[in-house]
Amino acid sequence: MNNNDGGSSPVSQPSSLSASAGKLIERLFGPASDEMGEYLAERLRQWRWRQDNFAKIAERYEREKTARGNSDDSLKSLPEGEAYRLAEACSFEDDELVQELWAGLIASAMDPAKEAVSTRAFVEILKAIGPVEAGLLLVLFQISHPPKEPSRSDLKNASPEEITDIRQQVHEDREKWTIELAALADRVYRRFSESQKDIAIQNLFRLRCIGLSTGRNLSEYQTRAGLPIGVLGSDAAPTYETFAKVADYLESLIMAGSGTGTYKRRLLLSRNPLLKSLPECRFALTHLGKTLLSRCKTQELAENVIHVVEK
Repeated sequence: MNNNDGGSSPVSQPSSLSASAGKLIERLFGPASDEMGEYLAERLRQWRWRQDNFAKIAERYEREKTARGNSDDSLKSLPEGEAYRLAEACSFEDDELVQELWAGLIASAMDPAKEAVSTRAFVEILKAIGPVEAGLLLVLFQISHPPKEPSRSDLKNASPEEITDIRQQVHEDREKWTIELAALADRVYRRFSESQKDIAIQNLFRLRCIGLSTGRNLSEYQTRAGLPIGVLGSDAAPTYETFAKVADYLESLIMAGSGTGTYKRRLLLSRNPLLKSLPECRFALTHLGKTLLSRCKTQELAENVIHVVEK
């Protein structure tokens, strides 16, 4: 719509939407925001709580956009189908933690500094999770960012006294990180019931966002199978029962990872002694899970929830 002086007037937004929601629609749909805004507003108007959800996510998005230093002019435009999927799907979410993930996903989708990646898979995942799954994902995200270890060159060029100081600092950093990790798990995940957590874990398995934490050598599997260490690597010919026990244990891991078995059966915890009391270490983010969190993580989450600030 043009003014009499030939200039363009600001895009009008449906009066039923809040100012922040109207701005987000304008940024998502660009020139088509008038038409799409009216259409989306009409759908949201049927359910007032969806309007409220969308407005809250829009406010979170505004904070994240500002934190990233992105101006409105620099934002990437999205295909209309992708923009509509984001706007429609996020309006159903009323949990604050998951709303923050939606805000991060929207911000990343339009962030000029982010690689252009289709959000379709991430939208479907966020639609399928709730606060329990979100809490576990954040805990595992922090687990995947342990304190930095000294490099070999750091130790090679250090004096014995410096090496002692370095190792002491590493121990203190690990201990602090572990305490923060346990506190995070208490806040966002452990407060839920066992049945809620069990269902959430299986749901994240189904979505291929988490897997079982493995990386074990054969001797560890032997130990868990109740066999003496070194049986399979010794000169003595292993018996059928030996192989059967190890195979049974490996099968239990595969079944648990596929969601057809229980993940509670004889699973290994982390080798790190500081993490022995953290049962969440039985699981690890998959590549899809890590990518999801990297796209959905906001400054608010990084600074005030998970304390992970990636460069």
